[in-house]
Amino acid sequence: MTAKPRMGSAHPDVTPRPAADKSLVGVHPVRTSRERQVFLKFPWRIYASDPMWVPPILAERAARINPARNPLFAEGDIDLFLAWRNGEVAGTIGLAIDPAHNHHRQEKVAFFGFFECREDYEIAQALWDQAIVWAKARNMKILRGPQSFGSSDEPGVLIEGRETPAGLLMGWSPPYYETFFTHYGFRKFHDSLAYRIDLTTYTGENGDFRAPEVIQRVADFAMQRYGARCRIRPGDFNDWDGELEAVRSVYNRSLALLPDFSPVSKEQWQRMAASIKTLMSPELSPLVEIDGQPVAFGLGLPDIMQALWHCNGLRFPWDYAKLWWHSRRLPGVSFKIMAMLPEYWGVGLDALIYLHLARESVRQGYQWMDLSLTGDDNPMTNKLARRFGATIDKRYRTYEIAI
Repeated sequence: MTAKPRMGSAHPDVTPRPAADKSLVGVHPVRTSRERQVFLKFPWRIYASDPMWVPPILAERAARINPARNPLFAEGDIDLFLAWRNGEVAGTIGLAIDPAHNHHRQEKVAFFGFFECREDYEIAQALWDQAIVWAKARNMKILRGPQSFGSSDEPGVLIEGRETPAGLLMGWSPPYYETFFTHYGFRKFHDSLAYRIDLTTYTGENGDFRAPEVIQRVADFAMQRYGARCRIRPGDFNDWDGELEAVRSVYNRSLALLPDFSPVSKEQWQRMAASIKTLMSPELSPLVEIDGQPVAFGLGLPDIMQALWHCNGLRFPWDYAKLWWHSRRLPGVSFKIMAMLPEYWGVGLDALIYLHLARESVRQGYQWMDLSLTGDDNPMTNKLARRFGATIDKRYRTYEIAI
């Protein structure tokens, strides 16, 4: 059954009684546009003094909770909540049910995201208590997160890697979140890894790319095996819609064997692509074809987070001038996706993608490459990352709890 989309439902089961004692934590649904703005801007209260935090783009976060911009509202159930203590906002949480995911995985899962709270366990406890009440009222059996709300929207709690800022499409969280999750009774559901490669290691004296020998051997093997049947080409942006559908099919079939994966809909895929289109280039969006049919693709994006670090979430007009200034020479590129049809696993075609992206990144002057995110149980990607000399830069953890 498809639930009607809403923002801040009026159900009595999700509206806590106002606390007579203001020192107690009260959790209330977001009702008004003003409360929505408070919800969106709350992270600045948590991270303002954290020098490694990259403020999120406020407009992009707003789009994710806008029924007109997020396809999940058309078929799912979404609510946002604010936690209050001593008359001040003390935390936020967003809750969502994705019927397509639950149908495909045969689960009854409610996801939570946009989770932030002050360093006060009672605030986190009140937010999760509210989440469980909300999920139980909708006959859900599991509460899982954080992810806001898609699986690629800032998934997980940062467990390791606070020495460098978060990369593109990655989240950030304070160290005490891990303690709060464990204390509440959450258990690990999944870990995701972000790798980093120092591209200067593979740059010759003349600035040319020098492939790691072990990766080059794998790539040569693949080309010898398939010969003229195989080619690697840049993305065709002149056929934007057709190219999106081709790579979506590869992506969904590639990840279908993962235990927590559900297919990405055409609408979700288009939303994600539209949000990063200005960063994409054909040279960093290669496809591998066998007999003219796409069987694998990769996606690299300039790590604009290095510029956004200085831009305060683009909240004010002058922040765009800062973005232009700091985007002129970005030091890193973010390798976001490598997907391949399962019948071609283990034959070396993935090495062609890696080498193409690394070679093009060196040609464009990038100093390092971020590979993120990949599951810690993904044997193919983790094996190739290690062969490329990559090191783990960050670890994120997604949690769940039975309800």
